[in-house]
Amino acid sequence: MISDNIETCVAIHETLCYLIDIMNLNSSIYDIKFKDIQVLLELIKTRSIRELSRRLNTTPGQISKTIKSLEHRLGLTLINRSISGIESTAEAEALIPYLESLRDTHLELQGELKKGEQDRLLCFASTSFVTTHLLPKVLESFEEITKRTRFRMIDLPPTQFTSVGLRNGFQLCVHNDHLDWPKTWTSVQIGKMRWHLYCRFNHKIAKRPKNSSILKYPFVYPVYWSTEGVRFGNDGCPLEIKDRVRGHETSTATAAVEVVRHTNHLGFLPELVAGEWERFGQIRKVEVPHWEVVDRPMYLTVKNDVIKQSTFKKLTELFSISLV
Repeated sequence: MISDNIETCVAIHETLCYLIDIMNLNSSIYDIKFKDIQVLLELIKTRSIRELSRRLNTTPGQISKTIKSLEHRLGLTLINRSISGIESTAEAEALIPYLESLRDTHLELQGELKKGEQDRLLCFASTSFVTTHLLPKVLESFEEITKRTRFRMIDLPPTQFTSVGLRNGFQLCVHNDHLDWPKTWTSVQIGKMRWHLYCRFNHKIAKRPKNSSILKYPFVYPVYWSTEGVRFGNDGCPLEIKDRVRGHETSTATAAVEVVRHTNHLGFLPELVAGEWERFGQIRKVEVPHWEVVDRPMYLTVKNDVIKQSTFKKLTELFSISLV
């Protein structure tokens, strides 16, 4: 841990002193290797010793040996093994931010952090209305934390999220409803998004219509493009799409709002998009008796070997606040 850069050496020393004095770790922490810290952090992300050993071109036994050595030097149990994979202990969770700080400071000493992360680009995938109305607000807050990361935002239909992600098309994804991701990805629910039935402000339909009245008017149909051609999307409406009068079709919620504003079409739309136009008096909600409130769960999914756990936790927090 010797370097000519005094400021960063001081930062490392202060972190180590904190871990020894405040978290009651023994002085053997001075002897641990930065590459061993990296192994632990990567293992917590991948949750699989076998998978990490393949990635690092080593053996599962060597990974286990490294972790046991760390646990011995720190005097802590860092991981638990279960049928579902590796789980970090509460002690490890408390250490992670400080270990990440040590690793990053060490990389900065070597000149790697400045070269590798100054122009770091991470790709966010989502549906168009999330990309337009939610992501920019979250990233504005996130920019206050990190100055070295840029984000690329791409729009995809929900059916393509997993296939494009597994081809390394993106590293982060925000999506409605649960998707089946492999162990190399971590997914967590970040909140719920409310959907309502909307019409233009001077529409003839009653504010609390019967189902028979709804069936008289055309709906904006949600569609998306796939390799099989144009397909109907799922907007979560209690009235199934096959039972609605077929109207104009669009792949974006923003375009659907415009259709609702200017025609007699109805649209089942996310409040995130339509709420602004409702406040402007351009459209209004249609409250249908006996329809349950539709709150669709939203998830943030990230690629484990690319996104730091601290970054993941902070983004989860920011999304949860934005969806309240």
